Amino acid sequence: DDTLHPPSSSSSSGSSSSSSPLPFLSPSSIPPKSCLLPQVNPDAVTARFGQDWLSLMIDQQALTRAATVLKDVLNTGTRAIVQYGLQKGEIKEASELVISNQTFADAWNSLDEHSQNVLTRSSAHIQQFATSQLSSIHANYIDNNGCLAGHTVSAVDRVGIIVEGYPSSSTNKTPHDSSSSNNNQSSSSSGTSSAFLSVLNLAVTAKTAGVNKVYLLHPHPDKMVLAACHVSGVELVVCCGGAHGVAALAYGIKGILPPCQAVVGTTNEKVVTAAKMIVGCQMQTDGATAPRELCILADHFADPALLAADFIAEASSHVDCNLTLVTTDKRIAAEVQAELYRSLRQELSLEDHYHHDSSSSSSSSSSSSTWCYNVSHVLQKGCTVICDSIHDAANVVNTIAPQQLSIHAQTALQLFQSKTFKNYGVLYIGQHVAPWQSSMYGPCSSFPTLGAGRARSAASVLTFLQIRHWIHIASGSSGATQARLLLESAVEVANLTDNQAQQRAARLRLPASPKGMGEIQQLA
Repeated sequence: DDTLHPPSSSSSSGSSSSSSPLPFLSPSSIPPKSCLLPQVNPDAVTARFGQDWLSLMIDQQALTRAATVLKDVLNTGTRAIVQYGLQKGEIKEASELVISNQTFADAWNSLDEHSQNVLTRSSAHIQQFATSQLSSIHANYIDNNGCLAGHTVSAVDRVGIIVEGYPSSSTNKTPHDSSSSNNNQSSSSSGTSSAFLSVLNLAVTAKTAGVNKVYLLHPHPDKMVLAACHVSGVELVVCCGGAHGVAALAYGIKGILPPCQAVVGTTNEKVVTAAKMIVGCQMQTDGATAPRELCILADHFADPALLAADFIAEASSHVDCNLTLVTTDKRIAAEVQAELYRSLRQELSLEDHYHHDSSSSSSSSSSSSTWCYNVSHVLQKGCTVICDSIHDAANVVNTIAPQQLSIHAQTALQLFQSKTFKNYGVLYIGQHVAPWQSSMYGPCSSFPTLGAGRARSAASVLTFLQIRHWIHIASGSSGATQARLLLESAVEVANLTDNQAQQRAARLRLPASPKGMGEIQQLA
C-alpha cells in the first residue's frame, strides 16, 4: 500500500494521544510522486468542488448538540460553561475559566526582545491596513429638496473572537530544519503555534474599527497568545472552546463577561460552526468555516521549488487543509510533484541517519515520522488541474472559489487588474507573497471556505461595523413642499393596498395647506 495514513494521534482538537510511537519509516515508504497532488481532469472539478459543502461544515447531529449546549448555558449560566469545560479537560477548576489582562502583561514582560518585536511589527502592519480600510467607510447623506436620507457608521461595542485551541507544539516544524536551532532565536517562542497571529489579526482589526471590548475564546492559551492579547488590547480570555464557548460569548458570564454583539473567528469543529449559525440570528458572525484551503495558479513562469515549499508549509501547519495546483504547464505540474517527493524523501533520509545513530534520541525520529505522515496525507488528498489556457484556469479557480488563491504567473498583476478571478477569500499576487504569513500583511485571516467565497467576504473592519439608516424632513418651505410630494405618494401606495390606517397617518402629516388637503382628498 503506497498510501501513508495520518497517525492516530493526530486529531482536529490537537490533543496528544497515549498511543504507542509511530514505527520508523524509511525513504522507500514515501508514496509515488504521482500520488502527491494527483492530477484530475478539469471537467471533474465541478463534481469535486460542487458537492454538498454544507454537510462538510455542519450536520444534524452537530446542530442538535449545539442547540442543547446553548440552551443549557442559557438556562443555568456559568455553571454549565464550567461543567462543560471540566468535562472536555479545558480547565481543572472553575477559577481557571477566565484569564485577566494582568496575566497578559506578565506574559509580555517575560518575552525576549526578539519576540516582542515580532508582535509589535505584526500589530503595526495589521493596524495600518485596518486604518486605511476604515477611512474608506464613512457616514453619508443626500438632500432632496429638504428631505434628507443617509446612514451612520459605528462599531459594535463588544466582540468575541474565536481562535482554534491547539496547544503549543513543534509538530508544525520540519523536524530536521536547521533553522529551528538558530541560537539567535529565543526559546521563548519555540514550538509555539500560530494562534497568536490570529489573535493579533482579529483583535487589532476590531479595536481599530472602534470596538470597545474584545474577548478571546481559546482553550489552551500559551505565552505568545497571552502576550498578543496584551499588544492588541484584548479584555480577557475565556479558556474553553466548543458550543459552550460560543454560548459564553453570546450570553455572557455573570459578573465577568457581558454578552457580545459579534462573534468572529475560524474553527474546524462542526458543533462550533452550528453554534455560530444559531446565535448568528441575534448577532454578527463571519459565517461557517471549515479546513483551510490553498489554491495556487501557476504558468511556465513559476518556480516549482517555491510552489512545493508553499504547499508543504500549509500542509505541515494544518493537517486537514485542502491543496490545489492549477497550471497551464505540464512541466510545472511534474516538477512540483518531484519537489514534493524530494522534500519528503530528504526528511526521511535524515531520519534514517538519526535512527541508526545510537547516540541520538529517538524523539527526532518519531517527530519526523509524524511530520511525514501528516504532510503526505494532506498532499495525497489534494489535486493538480492542468488547463489549456489561463482563461480555462481562471474558470477552474472561480469554480473552486478557494479560501486562499496565490497567483504565480508572469501576468499576475494584469490578471488581478482585469478582474479575471471573481471567487476567492484572499488573493496573493505574485511569488513574493507567502500565503502562510498572510495574517502579518494586514487583511484578516478569517476567510470564507468551501466555496463560500462566491458570496461572502473575509472578516474585515466591516465585520465589526454597523451601518444604520436615517430619514429627516427639514422644516421650512422647501421641506414642506418635498414632504407634501412624498406624503401624496404614500397615500397613493396606501390606496393601492387599501390600507385606510396608512392613509390617515399620511394625511395627518400633510402641511396645513388647503390645496394640499384637496389633493389628498381627491387621491383618497
